[in-house]
Parts: sequence; C-alpha cells; structure tokens
Amino acid sequence: MSTKKRPTDDQLEAMLTEPHFGASRELQPADPIVPTPMVLPIDEVDPYDRNPRIERNRAYDVIKENIRKRGFKGALSITRRPGAERYMAAEGGNTTLVAIKELYEETGDQRFATIQCIFEPWVSETTVLIAHLIENDARDDLIFIDKARAVRNLKHELEAETGTELSQRKLVEVLRERGYPVSRRLLYSMDYAVDTLLSAIPVALRSGMGRPQVNAIQKLESAARDIWDSYQAGDEELFKAVFAEALARCDGPDWSFDTARSEVEAALAEHCGSEVRHIGIEMGSRLSAATRPRAAEQPDHDGRRSEGGPEGDGEPAGGGRSAANETEVRSSRPESAGSAGGEAPGGPPQGGQEEKEPTALAARSPAGPVSIPPEGRETRPAGGGIDPAEATAPGVDPTADMPTEIRALRRRSYELAKQLAERNDLFNIVLYVPVGFGYLIADVPPLSKEDPPEQFWYKTLLWWHLAACIEMETTPVEIVRKCLMEDSVMRQVIETQSLHPLQDKIVTPPPSYISSSLWSLVNEEDWRTVLDMMQTYRAIRKLVDEKDLNLWGVEG
Repeated sequence: MSTKKRPTDDQLEAMLTEPHFGASRELQPADPIVPTPMVLPIDEVDPYDRNPRIERNRAYDVIKENIRKRGFKGALSITRRPGAERYMAAEGGNTTLVAIKELYEETGDQRFATIQCIFEPWVSETTVLIAHLIENDARDDLIFIDKARAVRNLKHELEAETGTELSQRKLVEVLRERGYPVSRRLLYSMDYAVDTLLSAIPVALRSGMGRPQVNAIQKLESAARDIWDSYQAGDEELFKAVFAEALARCDGPDWSFDTARSEVEAALAEHCGSEVRHIGIEMGSRLSAATRPRAAEQPDHDGRRSEGGPEGDGEPAGGGRSAANETEVRSSRPESAGSAGGEAPGGPPQGGQEEKEPTALAARSPAGPVSIPPEGRETRPAGGGIDPAEATAPGVDPTADMPTEIRALRRRSYELAKQLAERNDLFNIVLYVPVGFGYLIADVPPLSKEDPPEQFWYKTLLWWHLAACIEMETTPVEIVRKCLMEDSVMRQVIETQSLHPLQDKIVTPPPSYISSSLWSLVNEEDWRTVLDMMQTYRAIRKLVDEKDLNLWGVEG
C-alpha cells in the first residue's frame, strides 16, 4: 500500500477534531465539526428551501421507481443553519429526498423510514447554494430561467456576506474561485432574462426557453429600438413598455421567434405611423446587418464599456453573428421558421430543440467535425475541458480554466465522479468529502456476470476509474471510519489494508480491457468526463505538491 503524503495518526486525529471553517461561523453545540455519518428519521430532513430547481425534475418518476425497487444505498449530504432545528439537503439530492419521503408516506415501508446521511458542518449560505447549482449543472437539466434566478440570488448573498457590491467582472472572478465558472456573456443573458423577459413571457421561460432564444430576443429588441429611434416614436420608457407588451401577447409554452417578431413589428408600425410591411423590411435588414447589438455597447456594471461582447473579445453580445465567420442571416423568413425546431433569424433553434448550455462541469464535444459554433453557444467547454479545436494547439494548458484553490478542485472532482456514476446507473456509490480528492467510493456496483459482457465490463472499468482518481487504497483509516458506514465494502478494504473484501464483489480487469472495453467503447460525453476527472486529479496533485498542502486536511 502506498503511504505518500499520509499524516501520522496523531496529526490526523488533530486534523479531524479541530474546527477548520474559520471564525464567525457559529455551529450548534451538538453539531459535529467534521463530516460525520448519521442515520436520521426521514421526516427530520428537509429539501433545501433555496434550491435553484423550481420545476419538478423530469426524471423524478424514474428516480422514485429505482429507489422503490433497490432502496437508497448511498448517503445524503445534509447540513443545518446556525440555530436551526431541522436538517436540510446540503449539496443536491433534493429529488431523491422527496422521493423517499413520498415512498414512506405511500407505503409505510420501514426501508424508507430513515435515511443515511453525511452531516456537513455549516459554512455559509453561498456555499450551499453553489453546491446545489453545481449539482444541477452536473445533471444538465436545470432550465435557463431557474439558473439565471439562482445566480442572481447567489450574487445578492455574496454581496451580503462580503458587504461589497460585485460588478460583473468581479462576480465572474469570485464564482470561478468558488468552483462555479460563469462567463460574462452568460451573465448578460441571465440578467436580460430576469430583468426584461421574466415579467413579459414567464410561461415561455418556465417551459424551457434557453439562452439561444434569449439572445435572439435581445437582438430583436436592439433592432426594434433602432427603428423606434429612427422614427422618433417616443422615449425609452415608452419603447420598453411597447416591446414588453408585444412579447407578452405571444407568451406560451410553444413560443415562436417568428410570432414574437410579427407582434413587435405590428406594435412598431402602430406607434411609428408606418405600414407593417415597411417595418418588416427594415427589421429584416437590421437583423441581418447587426453584428454588435446595443447590449454590447452598454457600460459594464463597474462603469467601463465593453469592447464587443461582455467578455471584451469582440464577439457580438446577445447572440449577434459576425459577418466574418457566419453565414449572413436572411432578411426574409424561411417558410419553416416558427415551427418547432425551425431556425429563427439570428439562428437559435426553436421549441424543444434548444441547444444545451455548457455547465460548470460537463464539457461537450461535437459529434462531427468541428465547425463554426451555432449562435448563443459557448465555444469552450466549461469547467476546464479543452475545446476539440484547440486540442492540438501549441501551448494549450489543459488546466487553464481549472479552479485555483483546493476546496473548489475537490468539489469539481466530486461532481464529475457523481455525474459519471449516475449517468451509468452506478447510483449512490460516490460520497463527497472535503479532504483528499473530494470523494470516497462507498460501495461496489450491483453487477452480475449474467449481464451482457459489454455492459458488465464497461461499468466495472468505470468503477475502477473512479477508484483510481482518488488513490483509493491510500485513504487514511480514520477518514474512512468517519465517513463510511460500518457495512461499507470500501471501509473494510481500507481497514484491512487488503483488496480481499472486493474479490467476491467486483472483478479486477486485465490491463488490455481498459482500452478494448472502456476507451474504445465509451461515448463522447463519458469520455470527456473521464478526461476531465484525470485533469482534475492532476490539478489537485500539482497544487498539493507546489503549496505543500496536506492532502487529507480540510484546506481552503
């Protein structure tokens, strides 16, 4: 067994019994000051009351049925605010918690009467909110308006905690340091959705409207304002009211850009004293020629003007296309525009064909050759992934977008591992810990040699990958005893310093199977996550070595 960087028993005991979370973070006298396993009655734990997700999880019924059949084998991360009596979900898991509560109420089955938990000492409201945002991003099923509102709430909480107003530039820096990277372009789109669109088209937003459509409306508003000003139709406040009313008239679950554009053109014609067809021609011309919508010309929150897009990189804000690298947008509408999945002027897909927003963790690569990205889509995978177009570029640093502090790296490592496991039906085996590489493995997957060979080996190899990314066998015994239940197979492995407890649970694969049954078969999304996990592992190791940190200490 490897013992590199492992502290002595005395050092470890001192590390686990001292409060690591700094001054002015009051804890209830009875609350542990380190992550601690608990078994609690299910009715003593509440979902997080500020959960970014407002809409019900689309996979709720599947999750509930899975728990009904197999039970809940993992441990829910919980915490509680200073002075509070009840516990709450600390890092996601709200859907699972609600499902177990419903199952107990419906069946009375004692399997659902209690829940295994890991108590996380309270740090701050922003820590819990960021953890929930990251968890939802890892699942990639949080609608855009929920994410936008959550980031706005997070900004307010950060300002309250620090007593300082945060400009967009500073907010981007703070979020990146906290392990939740968000671009300024994305913040502009979020602000526009919350401040302008939510009151006008709430149903469309709640039905899943995404960033591409939001950007298209920004571009439509910019063109409409130019027409309004050219006719001197009224002041800015009147324009905003007219534009909002036009949008509101087409609000609904089947929102269409073409319908919205028609309503806006009709409203402009009425207030400008012109014919609708003339306004339509002007609108088409401006939409096709626009490369820098007004949103890009607005002063930044810190008083400086952005050059081009909010990132200062010359890219049009609000989804505008550059004539240098995009096919010119036609001024006339295609016959198919407005139908579900059709392309509106400016390029964003409509209806249910929304392009997915890159998350803080899940990096995506295109299925085919790299091409000019569609409007409104980030070109660099978030969370530190390298864009395929840059993969062979000289001087590319694979950790360029990595968090720079150990706590955020550990959180990233955990979320990637959890994402990979749950995407492959390896439920409830990844457990967050604020030490080491950010997570432990609590159990082995329920595999059988009767399973199809490809499925058997694929899941087996993914499990070993999860184990490799945390140097599983080097985990200190005291850490394992603090965080894993007594019947955990992995606790037995560490306590006995032997892999013998695994022999009847999971197969040790021949080396050639790693390439033939994992690398060659892994889908693109899992492959990107596998690579990101290895990059995060290297970043943690590099940071620990360069700053002489205690790998098994609660740093940051």
